[in-house]
Amino acid sequence: MQPVYNSSAFIGAPSPSSIPERLPGRVQCVLARNDPARLLLDLASVRHEMRALATVLGRGTTYHVSRQLDAAREQAHDLAHRIDRARRQVYTGRCGRLRRHEQYRGYISVRDRELLGDGGLRTASRVLDDLADAMKRLHGREPWYVRVRDSSLASTQDRITAITGELAGALDEIAVDVTAANLSHCRDLSPAVLQNAMWSLRTIWPPALAGVVRAQSRPLCRDVFQIAAE
Repeated sequence: MQPVYNSSAFIGAPSPSSIPERLPGRVQCVLARNDPARLLLDLASVRHEMRALATVLGRGTTYHVSRQLDAAREQAHDLAHRIDRARRQVYTGRCGRLRRHEQYRGYISVRDRELLGDGGLRTASRVLDDLADAMKRLHGREPWYVRVRDSSLASTQDRITAITGELAGALDEIAVDVTAANLSHCRDLSPAVLQNAMWSLRTIWPPALAGVVRAQSRPLCRDVFQIAAE
């Protein structure tokens, strides 16, 4: 089966003169070191788990049942490690040297920027680890510092809910740059996995996904599109 090459004719995009040449500064794009598909899948997984953890920590009963609190703490630690594993797949540093390599210089983020970061993944991992460590203090016979300040744990729950909500939002904003990637062999990809991904006319999709990608995308800058979040 031949790979499907995308065409802007399917997008219904505005005229080229109305689309900026460069990526908007607010786009939090990341570039995979070797395997864009694996990074897409891993980020989709940690986004899902982050939302699930935020839901658990938003329940008042979690803080009053030791077993549930311990499970949530372990979930937070595990998620922090998984986010860190995803971070290690991301290229960080200056883009100048990447432009000398055929493997990377076709990506819009490499052409458009001087420096690429990890999209905040390191910070998210550290915050979750710190949060899990702090949750230990809520467990035990005498969490006196919590009881004195917050006997009902309502304020503690509100603070933790706010933190996990912000982390979930930050993960949702990360956009993986696949503008020069050949993904035609990646059978595990789905629209949900591709949330916020940036692609171009050079991106090669699996035939079953090409039409869905085009339908769910919006122009981002000249010849670059972004798949809408769910």
